[in-house]
Amino acid sequence: MIVKTYAELSKDELYQILRLRCQVFIVEQEQFYQDDDNQDQDALHVFESEGDKVVAYARIYRLENGQVAFGRVATAESVRGHGLGKQLLNQVMATIGQVYPGQPIEIEAQLPVVKLYERYGFTTEGEPFDLDGLDHIKMVHPGTQKASS
Repeated sequence: MIVKTYAELSKDELYQILRLRCQVFIVEQEQFYQDDDNQDQDALHVFESEGDKVVAYARIYRLENGQVAFGRVATAESVRGHGLGKQLLNQVMATIGQVYPGQPIEIEAQLPVVKLYERYGFTTEGEPFDLDGLDHIKMVHPGTQKASS
């Protein structure tokens, strides 16, 4: 897995990231929303490529309340079911532990993937809500510690 800041991304990497996000969240899920939300510039971008295509992606960023969040978690249809999503989330959690050790994490999860995030120690908070036409729920995690060497 590759972890880069926005400034470190090449033009081609950024293009492929945006292409994957558009394919998954707009085309496949038939949702029409503004994907460019000004979070990318201050985010850490975690991704995996096969050849010249980004096939797995997530971004890590800070919320206005100071908590750490991650989102836009996506895998290309061609690699689903092969464990790449798990590898991606493992890298996201490890990166958060390195960069933001012990800080609480807050995400907005689509309801169909709640069980997945629960396996990583997240718990639901509050009631489901509509976000861009899909049911989501707030999930929280107490934070991860930096792995000892």
